[in-house]
Amino acid sequence: MLYSFVKGTPTLLIEKERALVVGDLHIGLHLKLKREGLYFGDATERLAEGVLRAYRKARARRIVLLGDVKDRIGAPSFADYRELRIFFEALKGIDISIAKGNHDSGLERMMKGMGLNAPVQREVLLEKVALLHGNAWPSGAAMRKQLIVVSHAHYALERNGTREKVWFVSRQAHATRRKRRTLIVAPAFNELIPGSTLSRESKDYLPLLRNGVFEFGGASIYGLDGRRIGNTNGLLTGRFPEPEVRRQYLRKLGKMQKENSITLGDAEGFARRYRLG
Repeated sequence: MLYSFVKGTPTLLIEKERALVVGDLHIGLHLKLKREGLYFGDATERLAEGVLRAYRKARARRIVLLGDVKDRIGAPSFADYRELRIFFEALKGIDISIAKGNHDSGLERMMKGMGLNAPVQREVLLEKVALLHGNAWPSGAAMRKQLIVVSHAHYALERNGTREKVWFVSRQAHATRRKRRTLIVAPAFNELIPGSTLSRESKDYLPLLRNGVFEFGGASIYGLDGRRIGNTNGLLTGRFPEPEVRRQYLRKLGKMQKENSITLGDAEGFARRYRLG
């Protein structure tokens, strides 16, 4: 088996190298939400604890982060440095590699300036697996791998009136069965990102899907419990109406709210602003 989902978590394990693969962290996102009147306390500590639990559960030997490690796209603030240090100090002693994402401008300089040893690369290439963010076209070396794992799109499925994070697993189009490669799109690890609702337009988020290199409609969708839910074409015909999804998400957001209260109108405005509903 080339890989396995770490059940109950938005992570997977590359078996041979025992590498735990973690999608979008967006460290510092809670700082943005704080300016919207939403407080999530020690969000970075919880992120690190979640990654560490998955690492131990999977009995991994290394971690690969699939980019968008930090949330701020522009020049980092003092708070961004602080949150990154908190996260990586909590994982001290673990071999960590980073595939650079579109939010990670200046990340190499930040890591070096803080003395944190986690190389930032365009791609992380293993024996049979290419690990990258997914917003840009992979290198030729990555395209020759048997498995490509990306994040960036962090898909979610509307089901039973709720939005849940999912794994998207696709096969290469127009290739013989023997030579067909596999593409996996990982969900966002950060609990504050519910995900982008899977729709017909979702393929436009990733070059490998937008250009038809990998199948979209025939892709398999898996829940975080590791069970196959169905394929894209079949599931899109049974989508739940957006208003109900919004209400469900806002109720969940309300439960997560610890230090401050907001009105439903404020929360709906927030959800629309960040395309969460």
